[in-house]
Amino acid sequence: MSVIHGTDGHDFIEGTSGPDVLIGGTGSDTYVVNSAGDIVIEDADPEGAAARAWWGTTAAEPITLVRTGPGEYWVRIQIEGAPDGVFAEFRLADVSAGVLGISGLRVADTAGEIPVTVMADGDSVWEYAFQLGRPNTDGSPTDFEWYGGGHGFQQLKALGLTLDGIDFSALPIGRPVNGSALSVLQDLRIMLPEDGVTEAGSVLLQHVFNQSGMSIRHAHDFHEGFELSRAYSAMMPVQGAGQGGIDWMQVGDGPAHRILYDGTSYLEPGRPTFATAWGDAHNFLLRMSLPTGGPDANGDWSQAEPWGMWLYDTSVDYSKIYVNWLEGGLAGTYPAGASRHETHYAVSLRDTALPTGVTPLGPRAASQGVDTILASISLTLPENVEILRLTGADNLSGFGNRLNNTIIGNAGNNTLDGGGGADLLYGGAGDDTYLVRDLEDYVGEEAGEGVDTVLSFVTLHTLTGHIENLIYLGRANFAGTGNAADNRIEGSFGSDTLRGMGGDDELLGKSGDDTLVGGAGRDLLVGGAGLNIMLGEEGDDVLDSRGGVGTLQGGSGNDVYFVDDRTISVVEAAGDGMDEVRTASVSFVLPTEIEILTYTGSQAFSGIGNSLANTVTGGGLADLLNGEGGDDHLSGLGGADVLIGGSGHNHLDGGDGLDSAYYAADPTAVFVDLGAGVATNGHGGHDTLVGIENVVGTAFADSILGNAAANVINAGGGDDLLAGRGGSDTLVGGAGIDTASYAFAIRGVDVRLHLGTTRNDGEGSVDTLIGIENILGSDFSDFITGDAGSNSLRGGGGADNLIGFAGNDALYGGAGALNTLQGGLGDDLYVIEAADSVIELVGEGTDTVQAYIGVYVLAGNVEILTYVGVGDFMGTGNNDANTINGGAGDDILRGRGGADLLNGGGGSDTIDYTLAGGAVFARVDRQHATDDGDGSVDTYTQAEHLTGSNYNDILIGDAGANVLKGGIGKDILLGMDGNDILWGGAAGGDNQLQGGRGDDYYILESVDTVVELAGEGIDTVEARIAKYVIRDNVENVIFTGTTKFQCFGNVLDNHITGGDKDDIFRGGGGNDTILGGGGNDELQLRGSAQDYVITREEDGWRITDNVLGRDGSAYVESIEMLRFLTGGATQALGGFGDGF
Repeated sequence: MSVIHGTDGHDFIEGTSGPDVLIGGTGSDTYVVNSAGDIVIEDADPEGAAARAWWGTTAAEPITLVRTGPGEYWVRIQIEGAPDGVFAEFRLADVSAGVLGISGLRVADTAGEIPVTVMADGDSVWEYAFQLGRPNTDGSPTDFEWYGGGHGFQQLKALGLTLDGIDFSALPIGRPVNGSALSVLQDLRIMLPEDGVTEAGSVLLQHVFNQSGMSIRHAHDFHEGFELSRAYSAMMPVQGAGQGGIDWMQVGDGPAHRILYDGTSYLEPGRPTFATAWGDAHNFLLRMSLPTGGPDANGDWSQAEPWGMWLYDTSVDYSKIYVNWLEGGLAGTYPAGASRHETHYAVSLRDTALPTGVTPLGPRAASQGVDTILASISLTLPENVEILRLTGADNLSGFGNRLNNTIIGNAGNNTLDGGGGADLLYGGAGDDTYLVRDLEDYVGEEAGEGVDTVLSFVTLHTLTGHIENLIYLGRANFAGTGNAADNRIEGSFGSDTLRGMGGDDELLGKSGDDTLVGGAGRDLLVGGAGLNIMLGEEGDDVLDSRGGVGTLQGGSGNDVYFVDDRTISVVEAAGDGMDEVRTASVSFVLPTEIEILTYTGSQAFSGIGNSLANTVTGGGLADLLNGEGGDDHLSGLGGADVLIGGSGHNHLDGGDGLDSAYYAADPTAVFVDLGAGVATNGHGGHDTLVGIENVVGTAFADSILGNAAANVINAGGGDDLLAGRGGSDTLVGGAGIDTASYAFAIRGVDVRLHLGTTRNDGEGSVDTLIGIENILGSDFSDFITGDAGSNSLRGGGGADNLIGFAGNDALYGGAGALNTLQGGLGDDLYVIEAADSVIELVGEGTDTVQAYIGVYVLAGNVEILTYVGVGDFMGTGNNDANTINGGAGDDILRGRGGADLLNGGGGSDTIDYTLAGGAVFARVDRQHATDDGDGSVDTYTQAEHLTGSNYNDILIGDAGANVLKGGIGKDILLGMDGNDILWGGAAGGDNQLQGGRGDDYYILESVDTVVELAGEGIDTVEARIAKYVIRDNVENVIFTGTTKFQCFGNVLDNHITGGDKDDIFRGGGGNDTILGGGGNDELQLRGSAQDYVITREEDGWRITDNVLGRDGSAYVESIEMLRFLTGGATQALGGFGDGF
C-alpha cells in the first residue's frame, strides 16, 4: 500500500491502481480514488481560522450618497425597470472621505443628497471585501463582513421586477469587524412608492464586479397574501461577534415585530430556536450553516463549500418561510429560480484573483483547506474531506461524513448520502437516489438528468427543481413538498403533509392522519389508514382514500375519487369539472356537484345520485341505482338490477340479468314501452330503456308495455294498463282497477281471469295474471272470461266470446263480427257496437246495454237500455220492467211488457206501443201510460209523441206540439194545446181526432171524426181517403192519396189542394182557395151560370157568387170544369191562360 503526502499548498493527489493512503495536509487538496482500498487522511482546520477574498472593478459609475443624519449615510442607486419611486439603498457606517479613500467624494455637513463619483481612470479604488469564517469550537461565531472599498458598482439592476409585497426579509449584510475603521455595508433595503406595490413576482438585484466574472446575486420572491409598503425595516440577525441581539422585522403597514435569539445556539447543529412576538401566533426556528474551506493562494473560491441560513415557522409543522442566505461555491449548484415563500442570496466565487493594487486586510490563517476526492468507485468520505466527485459512468454510491459535504455524481445511477452536516448533493445524469439526513441538505439536479429520488430522514423537505420523487423513511410527522416536475411523494407512519405543487404528482400518505395537496397538474393522492385531508386543487386529479376516512376535495378539473367508506366527505364546488366517485362500499350517495358514481366492489350495490346529470354504474350482482334529479345514465351491468331514473331525461341500461325500471316514487303516472325502449316518467322526462325486462309502476294510472322477453310488470297503485306482448309474462296489477291488454297479439287469445292465467297470449306463450280486473282482447276471435270480481272484458276485433262470471262486469263486444256476451251473476254492462248476442239468465242482476247502433232490442233478463250513439235511435225493451234512455236524436222507445221508464232525452222523441198486446191509454201531458197494453203502467221523461197499438187506444198530448198516431183500431187522439199532428191510422175504425188549441194537422187514412172548436187555430187535414167533407172549424185540406178525390168545404175560408187525378171540389161558403192539381178537375157551384162573375187573377181565376150567402168567392187554379148545380149546365174553364 502506497502512502502519498501532499504539501501545504493546494495538492492534486492520485494514487496507484491499488490501495493507497493519501494525505493532503494544508491547502485545498484534490484526491483521485480509484480503488476500494484507498484511504484519505485530512486534518481539521485550526480553531478560528478565516479566509477572505477581494475584488474590484475599474468601470466608472455615478452613485448618490444620501445623508439621513449625523454619521449615517446611504448609497442610493436607481433600479433599472423598477416602478417609479423604487430604489435600492446601501447604508455605510462611519463614513468619511479619508476612511473611504475615494477621490472626488464630497460630503456635505448637512443632511441631503451628496454626489459621489467613482473615477474611471483607476486613480481611485473602492474595494469590496467578503470574509467567510467558521465558528470557533465553543460555538461562538467568527467574523462575517462585507466591506466597502475599491471601485464601485458596475451595475445594479432589477430584472423582471414585479412586487406583490409578501414575506420580504432584508438580508443581514454586515457589521463592523473588531472595531475596524473601514466602512461596513451594514444594511440593504428596497424603497417603495408611498402607495406600495401589489404586483406578484420577484425582485432580482445583481452586482457584477471585474472581468474575472465574480458576481453577487440576491433575489426576493413574493407570494400572494401580503402587501409590501414603505413601512419596512430590515432584519439583521448578526449584530456583533459572538453576541446575541434583538432585531425588528416589519412587513406591510403593521407594526414591527421583535425577533429574539441566542447568540450561541443559533450556530450549533440541530434545531436551535428563537422566539417572535408576531401576534403571539407563530414561533420560529433559525438554523445556520457556515462554509468550509477557503480560496486558494490566488483568492480562488471555486472549491469553497456553501453556507446558508434558514428560518422555519414551528407553528405550522416547520414550514419554511425564509431562506435568508444560500451560497453555491461551484458552477451549476445555484438553485434555478426562487421558490415561493423564500429569499435566496448566492455568491459565485470561481476564477477570481486578487485585483491589482488591492492589499489583503490581514494575514491568511493556516488551514487544511477544502479537499476533494474524485472516485470511480462507491465511496464514503473520510473525516475532514469535504467534497466527493464520482467519476465514470458506473452506477456508484457516495456517502459523506459529519462535515458539510459536497457530493457530485457521475453519468450513472447514483446513490448519494451526505451524512451529517448541511450537504450539497448533485447527482447529474442518471436516475439518482439521495438520502437526506439534515434539514440543511441541498439536492441539485438539472433538466433532463434522469428520474431522481430523495429518501428523507428529516421531517421537512422541499424538492428542488428537476427532482421527481420524495420518500420519507422516518416515523414522525413529515412535511414534503414537490416542485414543477411530475413528483411521487411518499409519507410514512406519522401525520404527514404532502404537497405536489406543479406537475402530475403522486402523493402517498400511508398511515396516519395525512394532509395531501396536489396543486397544479393531474395528480394522484392516496390516503391510507387515518383521518385524511386530500386536496387535488387544479387539474384532473385522482383521490384514493385507500381505507382511510376524512375529507377529499378535488378542486378544479375532472377528478376521480376512490372511496372505501361511505362516511368519507367528498367535496366539490359548482363548475369544478366532471367528477367521479369510484367505491367498493355496498352503498353510496353522491355528494353535491359530483357527476359520476362507479361501483368497483363484488357485492350487491346501492348507489344514489344527486340533482346533477349523473352517470351511475353498478356491478355484477343485484344493484339498486337511483339517479335522483338531472338527466341520468344508469348502468346495471350484471345481476338483477333495479334502476330508478328520477326526474330528468334518463338513460337506464340494465345490462345482463333480469333488470327492472322502477317508477314507484314518481309523482304522476308513467308510460313505459319496453319494446320501443322508451318511457315518459312521472316527472315529465323522457327515459331511454336498454336491457330492461321488468317494470315497477307508480301509484297512479300507468301504461306499461313489455317486449318479446318474459317480463314481470308490477303496476303498483292506480288504474293501470299492462301489456306483456311476447314471452311468458307476469302481469301484476296491484291496487286499483287494472287492465291486461292483448291488443298487440298476432292471433286470438284465450284468457281466463278466474284461473289467473292465459292459455294462449296470442303469441304462443302463457301469461300469469295477478291483481288484474280487466282484459282487452286482440283484433282476432278471442275467448275471455272474468272472475268473481267486477271485470271489464273487451273483445276487440273478431267474433269474440266474453263471459263475465260473477261480479258487476262490463262486456265490450267490439265493432267487428257478431260477438257472444254473457255477463253472468251481477249487474252487468254490455256495450254493443254490432248486433251481438247477449245472454242473461233469470236472477243474474240488473243489467244494462249501452248501444252504439241505431236499432236495438233488449235480450231477455236485461233491464236497462241506453243509447250512446249518434243520431236517431229505436230502442225496444222486453217483458221486464225496463229503463230505456234515448239519445240526442229523434228517438222511438218501446217499453213492451213491464212497468217501464222511458226517457226520450234530447230531440223529438216518441213512445211507441205498436207491439202492445192490448189497447193503450197514454198521456204526454202526464208523462205516463195508465195502461201500456200489456197490463203495466209506463213512466216517461222528455217524451213528446205517442204511437198507439193495434187496438182502441186513447192518446193524449200536452201543451206542446205533439204527434199522436193511433194505429189500427178505433182510437181517440186528443192533441190538447200546441200545433199537434193527429194521425188516426189506416185500417182502423172511425177514429176520433181532436187537436184542441193550436194549428193542428190531421192525417186521415179512414173515415175519422175530426173535432175542432171555434177559435182553436188554423187546422189542416191531410186526406188519404177518396172523399172528405170538411168538418166545422177546420180550414184546410190537402189530398195525398192515390185515387180521385172529392172534397166539400164548409162556411170558413177553406184552402183545398187536390191530387193528380180527376178531383171534384165544392167550396161552400167563405172565400175559398182551391188548387186542383193534376187531372181534369171540377168545381161545383150551387147556382146557375148567370149568377157568377169569373175573372182572371194572378195564376188562376176569381169566381164570385152574386147571390149573397151561397158560394161566396173562390180563387181557383188548375180547375178545368165548372158545374152549375142549378140547371145542370157545365162550363169548361180551362187551365191557366185559357178563357171562355
